[in-house]
Amino acid sequence: MLAFNQKRIIDKDWQKFVTPNDQRIAQVSGMPFGDGYKKLLNYIGHTLDSEPPAKAMLVAQQMKQSSLEMLAAIQDAHFVDGLDISDSTVLSQLADQIGLGPYTFLKQFQQLDDKHMANHFDKAASLLSEVNGQGYPSAILEIGGEKELLNLSDFYHKPSHWKSALLDKIVSSMATA
Repeated sequence: MLAFNQKRIIDKDWQKFVTPNDQRIAQVSGMPFGDGYKKLLNYIGHTLDSEPPAKAMLVAQQMKQSSLEMLAAIQDAHFVDGLDISDSTVLSQLADQIGLGPYTFLKQFQQLDDKHMANHFDKAASLLSEVNGQGYPSAILEIGGEKELLNLSDFYHKPSHWKSALLDKIVSSMATA
């Protein structure tokens, strides 16, 4: 995560690192990166910060909306449109797009302090460590107190396989319970 003391400022080294990785991700996932995102990568000096979008997901969840719906809006805004997803105004516009009141969203967004977010990131890192996961994105399935790291690359280009694999794991766990 590019948050707190690990924020990243776009520079030539970052561009050299991320460009071939983005090309590989686009090839493997079938999801192209938009022109807006490509322009953003040329903005030397722009700070990449994962904390505000993570906070936006938590607020969406608190407001009884899917955090995954907010994640999808954030990813589209960043990786397609090249918007600054660390900007609370952009995030409140995304909240509005998914049906959350932008003013209520922004008020709750501002109430989540750095200590709360640092605790959230620490818990996520601990959970990832617990299942021997490495990096983001990662998916962990917990059934009956047992946690399992899921290999996301098994499901690129295959959303129906994702659903089927999850259902199989749930049904299998119910049969052994």
